[in-house]
Amino acid sequence: MDLRVKRTIREIENSFIALVIDRGFQKVSVIQIAKQAEINPKTFYDHFQDKYDLAKHVENNFLNQYTEIIKSHFANNGEQSGTMNLVATVNFMLNNQSLRQSLVALQMIHTTNVDINVEMKTLITEQLSNHHVSNDPLVIEIIAGIVLITIKYYVQNPARFSVTHQLAVINELNHILDSFSQK
Repeated sequence: MDLRVKRTIREIENSFIALVIDRGFQKVSVIQIAKQAEINPKTFYDHFQDKYDLAKHVENNFLNQYTEIIKSHFANNGEQSGTMNLVATVNFMLNNQSLRQSLVALQMIHTTNVDINVEMKTLITEQLSNHHVSNDPLVIEIIAGIVLITIKYYVQNPARFSVTHQLAVINELNHILDSFSQK
């Protein structure tokens, strides 16, 4: 792909993400995206059918990057301690501003073809199953849900990710669940 085309597509993507975060998906128009990207609307339509097509494109790019992060986590799990690798994996995602902004914008988009939370949970579930984290499908679903909620929390809040805090949360949840069985 021509360097100018790559640059144009990147500008369209970045403009779209910024506008969605600022105004919400429903209020963003192709005209606004083109204006922010400093391109003619025809140029937009040379690359995308409409804003829904662009949203799906941004989602696919995000999911491709996220898949690589997850695969890297599992591939490197034997090379360093699981805790160190988990922290590095989460921090990479949270510190990568482009990835983080894409996720924030995508979490604001809910259409029949674009729902990042559903796609991420499916991806996490598949990776956990593929790596035999548990044989119990319910355990896999619960872990996937926790991972998704944790990512969403740290993307939306300024708190730094720490394993210590995650373990404290798990202990608190364990105490809450234990209290149900004692009654």
